[in-house]
Amino acid sequence: MISSRTLAYTLLALLQKPHSEKLVDSFLKYISENNLSALLPKVIAHLQRMESESKNENTLKISSKFELSEQEIADIKVVTGALDSKVTQNIDPSIVGGFSVSYCGHIYDGSLKNQILQLKKILTK
Repeated sequence: MISSRTLAYTLLALLQKPHSEKLVDSFLKYISENNLSALLPKVIAHLQRMESESKNENTLKISSKFELSEQEIADIKVVTGALDSKVTQNIDPSIVGGFSVSYCGHIYDGSLKNQILQLKKILTK
């Protein structure tokens, strides 16, 4: 049996193709012919969740012990390629030094703890 999640991903893929109107019409015809209309509310919910996650991915999330200056944030944007992204800062007292950044599914860990761990790996090889 086909899941609402699969239908949502399929619909999203169809919407990104040329002539998507015809493809969506075919998709809806398939839904109707296979008595899958009851899954449409769940498909919509999946699409809304995927849109929300997509918006979150494009947010540059910075965690540090102290609030960073505008120049430091600008430098981080350049390094991560997040030039036009929204920025959220999280003050995390557990960070001893440095910072960590999350952007588009990538984590850039510039915390002092991570730097020490990397140095330890190098020295113990």
